[in-house]
Amino acid sequence: MLNDLFYAVLGMLPWTCALIAALLVLRHFARATLSARFFRLAWLILAVRLALPVSFAVPVQDRPAPLSIPLPTAAVRQAALPAAPAESGGAQQAAASGPGKAVPVPSAPAPAGPLRSRPGLAGAVWLVGAALCLAARLAAYGTSMRRLRRGRVPLADETLADACRAAFGRSMRVYAVAGLDTPMLAGLLRPAVYLPEGAGLRADTLPYVLAHEARHRSAGDIPFQFVLAAACALHWFDPLVWCMARAARQDMELACDEAVLAGRDMAYRRAYGAAVLDVLASARRRRISALTTGFASGAGETRRRFAEMLSLRKKRRGTPLLCLLLALVVLASTLVACAAPARSDTAAPVYKGGTPQPTAGEAPEERLERLREELQTLQAEIGRLEALAAQDSSLEEIQRQYLQAQQEWAEWSAAVPEGAPSGGAAQFAWPLPGYTTLSSDFGTARRVYGAKDVHTGMDIPAPAGTPVYAAADGAASLNNHWVMGISVKLDHGGSLATLYGHLSACAVKDGDLVEKGQLIGYVGSTGNSTGNHLHFEVDLNGDPVSAWPYLNAE
Repeated sequence: MLNDLFYAVLGMLPWTCALIAALLVLRHFARATLSARFFRLAWLILAVRLALPVSFAVPVQDRPAPLSIPLPTAAVRQAALPAAPAESGGAQQAAASGPGKAVPVPSAPAPAGPLRSRPGLAGAVWLVGAALCLAARLAAYGTSMRRLRRGRVPLADETLADACRAAFGRSMRVYAVAGLDTPMLAGLLRPAVYLPEGAGLRADTLPYVLAHEARHRSAGDIPFQFVLAAACALHWFDPLVWCMARAARQDMELACDEAVLAGRDMAYRRAYGAAVLDVLASARRRRISALTTGFASGAGETRRRFAEMLSLRKKRRGTPLLCLLLALVVLASTLVACAAPARSDTAAPVYKGGTPQPTAGEAPEERLERLREELQTLQAEIGRLEALAAQDSSLEEIQRQYLQAQQEWAEWSAAVPEGAPSGGAAQFAWPLPGYTTLSSDFGTARRVYGAKDVHTGMDIPAPAGTPVYAAADGAASLNNHWVMGISVKLDHGGSLATLYGHLSACAVKDGDLVEKGQLIGYVGSTGNSTGNHLHFEVDLNGDPVSAWPYLNAE
């Protein structure tokens, strides 16, 4: 779960940085022609997407809900289970619980490879940084609100009430606060106007102050501040996100000025500017509360605000550009979700027991031939390397290592151990009773480290520690491979073998002769895996084939 969230944040990094940089450049050169409201809405679109670190996948076809029909009771023969070796830890408990029931994860699984430990560590560092950033912002907001509440004095003047109704269109809570530098709107659930003690009662300044804060309230700028805080916390490592937040806060003030001054003559604009100067003159120090809106601003922002106040030039609303930005955000989110390496392009079938169920109406011989052809083109296509998959190696080196590891795996799977049965197995039992839904079937096309790959078996998701049983009698051989992790191969004779990959621990030893239905290991996520599941593979003459014709064949 943590790695999924971390990868979702990393997946947004390239295109969000590009859009933020483009908007900052556009803001610098087109501020004289595009309204501040356009930039405020543009920042809002990006901030909302950044604050939602989830993938939005679009289904490419209608996928019926998978069926899950329990296996027949005869599918797995109950046999006396031998005592598990010491390193398997928990085998006896799994045997006692019966097939199909999850057991605790074995106490001493093999260590995960570097490709799994690095994302886990990076995800933990990211989570700590995000939690600290968010906690700091919320703590600052809580401190500011407590300071305002302690020093506030309610104002219930008739003139003030009339001015509030004129600005907000309703009655509004207004307080005077000693030591406050600038008028502001504060409070997420129950916003109120806070005025500096003394300056808030001046009749010539008050209407402009209230009109400005009313625009903040109608625009939803306080919730916007919280969205920016969440975006900065989740992307604390990205300096462009912090630049976006700073620019968004500046454009909030400019957008409110635009709304107040829209359609006003020069006399009103000068009076409004005089109110801003009056507030600045009374402020001895800048102490704007966190996650609030302030009437005054810094020196650089104030110069720009005055230039905009006195300009009668009509600016563009930029609606087509906003629509384009929204479309780009949706498109980028969808493309990143569709390119996620853990996704499968086709719906996986479900084992139902009984008659074999080949998929997509394709004969096993045709599927095997297609698999061989696609494996020959494995090195022809190169894609994007997964984020943080290899920090110190090139893509070509990773692909070379992966292909070499697959070759080693093929040689091991084709080897026939001593003592293997001489006859073939006519019927296989389901290796994982109680878990019949597949996440990926034999022959599914996918990408691994940027190279096209074809799945050589079927993946059956199940909780870590779930018992795995032998599909047929055979001689066992063990392996700990960086692709398939802890694995067991059973040779059934007749050039037929079954492979059980990504186990957390084994319940048999190298060279053991096991019987059909005997406990051989436990579900895990070792090797190059993205979650707890069993990789079940059938090999014929050393080549992977579909398991469906061998499962419960009559």
